[in-house]
Amino acid sequence: MNMICPMCDQGVLREITFTGDYAFNGGRIVVSGLKGCFCDLCKSDPILSEQITENQVLIADAKRREMGLLQSKEIRAIRLGLGLTQHQASDLFGGGTNSFSKYERGEVLQSAALDNLLRVAASIPEVMSQLKEHHRGDRTASLYSVPIAPNVLIPSGRDVNIGFAKGMNFKRFTNSGWTKGRAA
Repeated sequence: MNMICPMCDQGVLREITFTGDYAFNGGRIVVSGLKGCFCDLCKSDPILSEQITENQVLIADAKRREMGLLQSKEIRAIRLGLGLTQHQASDLFGGGTNSFSKYERGEVLQSAALDNLLRVAASIPEVMSQLKEHHRGDRTASLYSVPIAPNVLIPSGRDVNIGFAKGMNFKRFTNSGWTKGRAA
């Protein structure tokens, strides 16, 4: 990186990494690996626009970790694993036209409800069929018989154990019936 410092127009910027400490949800989160620049001549420390974008994802993922949510790369991996474009995922799961682009760039944090739905869709293939049927408005009789939540049905006789966001209440269905719990 051989950029002239935008502050003094004479010094050469060198890239640095640093750790940031941020207030979040009544506590603090520490984010390592943040990028910026430093000018040895004027001692300014500008952060370039591409560094801001990278830092934004790191900070959003630190917030997600604190909340027990999927990270940006995990959201992308699930979406790709389901064979969906960002636009298709936004259309199918909701959240607005560009929502998945924003989740993956760290611009917006997904809700705990969407996070849970992504985990379910990734782990139980039948859920995607149900979502696609519902999305098309095709509400024909289902082969599924055990409702776990509105519009999410699980085949009879199948245990369901889904990793929910930290602190969320949940119900788990097994062959012996429903159990309640709270995600750790």
